[in-house]
Amino acid sequence: MKKQKIHYGFYIVICCCVFSFTSVALMFGCAGIFYTPVSEALGVSRGTFAFYATVMSLASSVSMMFVSNLIERFKLKHILIVDLVLQAVCFALQALFTKVYFFYITAVILGFVSAFTTSTLNTVVLNRWFKKKVGFFIGFASSMTGVSGIIINPLAGKFMAHFGWEKTYLLYAAIVAFIALPFAIFVFKDDPRDIGIRPYGIEEFESEDAAEKATAKSATGVPVEKAVHSSAFIYIVLSLMMIGSASGFVPFLPSYASSLGASLTFAATLAGVSQIGTLVGKNTLGAISDRNTPAAVTIGAGISVAGLLFMLFFGSSSTLIMQIGAAMFGMIYASATVLNPLVVIDAFGIREYTKIQARISLINGVINAAMQSLWGFIADLNGGDFTMSMFICVAFCIIGCISAIIGIKKGKKLERI
Repeated sequence: MKKQKIHYGFYIVICCCVFSFTSVALMFGCAGIFYTPVSEALGVSRGTFAFYATVMSLASSVSMMFVSNLIERFKLKHILIVDLVLQAVCFALQALFTKVYFFYITAVILGFVSAFTTSTLNTVVLNRWFKKKVGFFIGFASSMTGVSGIIINPLAGKFMAHFGWEKTYLLYAAIVAFIALPFAIFVFKDDPRDIGIRPYGIEEFESEDAAEKATAKSATGVPVEKAVHSSAFIYIVLSLMMIGSASGFVPFLPSYASSLGASLTFAATLAGVSQIGTLVGKNTLGAISDRNTPAAVTIGAGISVAGLLFMLFFGSSSTLIMQIGAAMFGMIYASATVLNPLVVIDAFGIREYTKIQARISLINGVINAAMQSLWGFIADLNGGDFTMSMFICVAFCIIGCISAIIGIKKGKKLERI
């Protein structure tokens, strides 16, 4: 086996960070700046154009079923290269669109891309390259979407003000083509065995035999058919559905602030403040999960609940407390993204993770897409007051936390191969 001063796994972490910073962030965290200018240019409402995101979310959930099969048949590197090329082409085409339904078509393609590049890629490849601190590295790589949102959003906004939304889509295409794609082609590797080395951390075992056994053990898991017919699966689905739905309330924080009479400037600021909690959560919850996944889930849900309650009971009297509460609640989005795959792996193992996750994503994708609109409808039914929505959100966090703990406990009792 080859020995290197710097383990190549760290270059894989850099790749995952780059893909999160570019590919993932541009599809999600940096997409909102187009809503107003594009909808005005096309002569449609912002809601009509924003439905593009719902289509992409649903397409991503359905695509997970195909992604798991593709991973078994093809190299991750080849899938990644095709996905990034498709994404760059879609962004470039969007600069030319004059009808909103064209955007819906590209949303389907981008949904397929996001099904692979969001959590599946990081989870699968980093579990191959690392045998310790896996949760930390997954969380760290995922957190780059937040860093990207902080950096790219204002820069792209200024670019758009000078050159228009069409050229900004071309800028996004260039970022994917000239930053993400070269890393996929020249740096990314599927597996440490491809270059004749072992996963990082495997050397801590006492002997070569122990190391080989540890490697084999880390690849075990519950067969997909046994997993989906177990009570553990029901609890895990319920947990991720509750936490995912609760995270859908994050975009409504500015609306909540406005309902209390806050200025539009402060309301917009609150959305950015919540990303601080998301950024911190992604870097800490993954690391905690390396030691104890149920503890990570409990901390993520607990801090999110505390943030909601702070805003509910003290936010109207203090803008500082409102911002602290928003930052704390931002932790829920980290729970819904970073802890989602880690909970599934802890319960059922890595062996057939993609197949199990595909089924979970299909169920949760439909529910979470509906909840993105339902939070607003609940507030509308209460005369624009978000109190009921926030109490329901608190309940979702608590139910999600309890269900995850039970699901993991039951999943670990299932026989693995």
